[in-house]
Amino acid sequence: MLRRPLCGRMRRRVHAQKCELMRSAVSGLTDMIALLRWDRAVGWYVMALVDVLDYWPQWHPGRAVVLGYLKSIAPRLVAAIEPKSGIWWLVMSQPGRAGNRLESSAASMFVYGFLKAVRKGYLTGTIYKPVAKRAYEYLVNNYIVKETDGTLGWEGTVLVGALDTPGDFDVSCYCCCCLFLF
Repeated sequence: MLRRPLCGRMRRRVHAQKCELMRSAVSGLTDMIALLRWDRAVGWYVMALVDVLDYWPQWHPGRAVVLGYLKSIAPRLVAAIEPKSGIWWLVMSQPGRAGNRLESSAASMFVYGFLKAVRKGYLTGTIYKPVAKRAYEYLVNNYIVKETDGTLGWEGTVLVGALDTPGDFDVSCYCCCCLFLF
């Protein structure tokens, strides 16, 4: 994923033969930029940021860069929260759009990322701990189900990279084409 210089949002590139949105004459790739921000991709990114810091030496200049990425994306995630639930839309840049919905797996990733970052001192607890706690409570109360065999199940997540089927949400190029990260 690439960082947009002005707003700091992450972006993903999509093979241009499958879609014709904002095609770049230079790279031949379609630039999805802020049109679509898939919460699970960002969730994996946030977890990787907080986890890699465990292994990065304090003295290494790259550590500050990674920590800067975390500190840059965290407030943007807070700003993207759906206000009633306290969790995130599957496609965060399209809140409330027909076919879009709240998605539990990325919300879990953000809860993990925020709580670990607070515990390790990477993020401010007064800001991010309440956000994570609210999302956690919503997840527990709305997405954990008791299965018939007595185990617990998890609902509210997607089957693939879209909204369960490639045809709905009208972003078939996002869900169906090969994604390349550069």
